[in-house]
Amino acid sequence: MKLIAKEFVKNYDQVGECNFTQVEMHETPKANVYIYKREKEGFLRFEAFIAKRRYKDQPLPGGKVEAEDRECYPTANHFGFTAWELCDIVTARKRVKHILAKVDDLAIDEDGVKKAKRPELIYPKGKWTMKDVVKINPLWSHALAYQQVQRCVKELQCVEIVPAEPFTGKGRQAIVYQTK
Repeated sequence: MKLIAKEFVKNYDQVGECNFTQVEMHETPKANVYIYKREKEGFLRFEAFIAKRRYKDQPLPGGKVEAEDRECYPTANHFGFTAWELCDIVTARKRVKHILAKVDDLAIDEDGVKKAKRPELIYPKGKWTMKDVVKINPLWSHALAYQQVQRCVKELQCVEIVPAEPFTGKGRQAIVYQTK
């Protein structure tokens, strides 16, 4: 994989040519995290970011394809999401620690898709609904928890039961489950 150049001159954001110098690089199996110094006369900033990876034969705009595996410097659209501009090196290093913690929390499945690590789903005791499950599992979205509950039902570890409360006719009646 072709890495980002350690030093280069570029006119990003139409502010004039700036000198970019790599200050730090942190390699992880999932992504590389960098700090670059961006400077020109009267201007000095540090940029901390997760390098975006492009792979050979990946489609590009205009019908072109990527020629080789490479890392890309972030564009303006990445700042605030996977890249940050910071005033000093101390703040940049703190941001990198935060980024590295996030990168370590990501798991990549066999399709190359990033997935957040979540603790095992905890089921309430007795009878419960999906709202009860989501309430006690804050790292699980309603949709992902529902998929896990459906797996539980399919594997016969949980059962759907008839709701005890009568249906009032407003909205959808909640499905009640019980763990075996």
